[in-house]
Amino acid sequence: MTAYDTAEARAIFRRRHEAREPTGHYSERVAAVEGLIRAVLQLAKENGYDTGKEREAFVITHRRKGMAYILVDADRASEVYVAAGEQGPNFQARVEYDAAEKAFVGLDEDTFRTPTPGEPKHRREAVAVLAELVCDVIDKRYPKQP
Repeated sequence: MTAYDTAEARAIFRRRHEAREPTGHYSERVAAVEGLIRAVLQLAKENGYDTGKEREAFVITHRRKGMAYILVDADRASEVYVAAGEQGPNFQARVEYDAAEKAFVGLDEDTFRTPTPGEPKHRREAVAVLAELVCDVIDKRYPKQP
């Protein structure tokens, strides 16, 4: 009997199921988004930023430049936003939940890592996407909205 590599097929079924029933993997999305935010807060703290929580937002502060608030769409736990203060503009992070990986991934191609010849190009790490957006908001270099 022939053994088949089923990784891609498994990913297809899982992603399509997620698209058809977006609330079906809610607890997995919540765990993934909590892990993403925890990683970003830890990295910010390790690199000289102050972190905290105010109501439903996670706050990252640079002592001289300002702060950014990280917010999550509570209904679906699938959209992550970064806001410039409580009343400031907010920007959606270019990440999405990948049901096959059970993690958030960036929407854009990864230009940081060198691609392996013959393999598909990698997408950006969600942690990097969110970290860059937080820093851009703190620096008031607001991204263009689509």
